[in-house]
Amino acid sequence: MSSEPMSSRTASRVLFAFFVAVGLFTGIRSLAKAPVAPVAWAVALGFSLLQALVIWALVRRHPGRPANPAFVWAGLLGGFAGGIAVPSNSALVAIQSQMGGPTYAAALVSPTEEELVKALAVLLIAAGWLRIRRPVEAAVLGIAVGGGFSIMENISYINRFALESFTSDAGGALEGTLVRLSACPFAHSLYTGLAAWGIGCLLARTDKSAGWRIGRMLGWFALGFVVHGAFNASPDLAGLVSEEVQAAAYLVVIVLQWVLAFWLYARTRKIGRRS
Repeated sequence: MSSEPMSSRTASRVLFAFFVAVGLFTGIRSLAKAPVAPVAWAVALGFSLLQALVIWALVRRHPGRPANPAFVWAGLLGGFAGGIAVPSNSALVAIQSQMGGPTYAAALVSPTEEELVKALAVLLIAAGWLRIRRPVEAAVLGIAVGGGFSIMENISYINRFALESFTSDAGGALEGTLVRLSACPFAHSLYTGLAAWGIGCLLARTDKSAGWRIGRMLGWFALGFVVHGAFNASPDLAGLVSEEVQAAAYLVVIVLQWVLAFWLYARTRKIGRRS
C-alpha cells in the first residue's frame, strides 16, 4: 500500500488525463491540418504498430519494470500524447529561423520541449499509478514513454517524406521508414530512459536529501537532452565544418545512439536483476 496521500495520487491521475486529452487533441489536429498521403499513413501506422509491439515485448518482462503491468500501455499513451510538442516546436523553430542565427540552433529547440513533455508524462504516471521503489523502474517506464512519442513522430515524418518524394507516395513513405529505422527507432526511448532515471532518483531515493534527489533529476535530464540535441544538430552543421565532416559526425551520432540504446536496455536489465 502506498504511503502517499490518496489526494496526491488522484491529482496526478487527473493531471495525466488532462495531459493526454490536450496532447492527443493537439497532436492529431496538427497532423490532420497537413496534406495527407494515404499510403504513407498506412505505412506509418504499420511501422508504428510494429514498434509498439517491440517496445511491449522488451519491457513487459523486464526485471526492472514497475510492479503494475499497466505501465507499458500508460507509458505508450503518455508518450503518444507528447504530440502536444509538435505544433509548438514548429512555431519556435519558425521564430528562431526568422530571428536568424546558425542553422543548427533550431535543432536545439525541439529537445527542450520534447524532453520536458515526456518527463512530465513519466512523472504523472509514476505519481498517479505506480510506486517507484527503485530508479530503474522509472527508467523502464521512460523507455515506454519514449517509444510512444516516437510513434507520433513516425506518422508525421513518413507522411512528409511521401509528400516531398520525387518518385511516388509509396516510394517516399518507404524511404521515410528506412530513415527512421536506420536512425534508431528507440532513440526517444534512450533520451527519456536517461531522464527518467533521474525522476526515479527523485521518487525512490528518499534516504537522500532533497538537494541530492533534485540534482540527480536535473543531471540525468540534462544528459538525455544533450544526446537528443547532438543527434538533431549533427546533420545541420553547415558553415562550421566541411560536408565530409558533417556527414561523418551524423554517422557517428547515429552509431552512438544505437550503442547507447542497447547499453541502456542491457544495463537496466542487469540493475533490475540485482536490486
